[in-house]
Amino acid sequence: MSNLLPEKIRLIRDSNGMSRQAFADEIGVSARTIEGIENKGKTPGGDVLLKVAKRWPMYALWLLTDSVEPPSQVKPLMDEFKVIRICDRLCRPRPEETNFMVSPDWFEKVLFVQSISDASRMGCLILLKTEPLPMLRQALIVDDDMTWPDQGSGRNGLKRFAGYLSHVGRSDLVRTSELKVVEDKSIDLMFEKSEISEQKLYTPDIGESAVLRKIYHNFSAWRHQGEDYEPKYVWPDFK
Repeated sequence: MSNLLPEKIRLIRDSNGMSRQAFADEIGVSARTIEGIENKGKTPGGDVLLKVAKRWPMYALWLLTDSVEPPSQVKPLMDEFKVIRICDRLCRPRPEETNFMVSPDWFEKVLFVQSISDASRMGCLILLKTEPLPMLRQALIVDDDMTWPDQGSGRNGLKRFAGYLSHVGRSDLVRTSELKVVEDKSIDLMFEKSEISEQKLYTPDIGESAVLRKIYHNFSAWRHQGEDYEPKYVWPDFK
C-alpha cells in the first residue's frame, strides 16, 4: 500500500483545489512534508494519514486499504489528473551497456513526445510496468540526442537507442512505439517537473501539417528499420 499513498494524498489535495501550502495548513503539517510525499514519494507517516482522515473522513477507508479505485468524490478528477511521471533517466544507452537500475523486462512501451511547433524538440519516454494506479504511469526518460529531422547526431541517437533495445531483447518496443505531439510549453514542463499530463498528448494530424507529416514518416522509418534507420526527410526538407 505504501507506494500508493503519495498519489492518494496528491489526488485528495487536487480534488479540494488546494495548493500544497494550503493543504498542509489545513491538516497542521509543514508544506515541506507534503512536498516530500508528492515529489519524492515518501510514505506519509501515520500521524499525517490520521490528520487527513480526520479532516476528510470520506477518504479514511481508501487511505488505509490497498484499493486503487478512488472514492466517488475524486472519480471526476481521474482523467484530468492522469499523469506520466518520470522516475529515472536512461542516459545515452548503448547496445553494450545493460547495467541499469530498471530491468528491460519492466519496459512496457516507447513513447516519443514531439513538440507540435518545433521539429527539433522531442522527448523519448519508456513507460514501465508498475503496480496499477488509475492516475499515474511511471516512465524513464531517454537522455540522448534524438531528433527526427537530423541526419547526423539526432539520427545516430535514434539508431543507438534501437540498438540498445535490440541488445537487451526488447526490439518489440521499436515496432510498437508511439508518437504523440504536445504544445511546446508542455515539453518545457515535462523536463522541469518530470511529469506530463496524458491529456496533453495528441495523435499527430498529418493531414493538417506538412512538418508533422514528415516527422511521422521519419518515425515510421525508425519503427520499421530500427538500428538501420535512415530518415526520409532531413533538415532542408523542413524549411
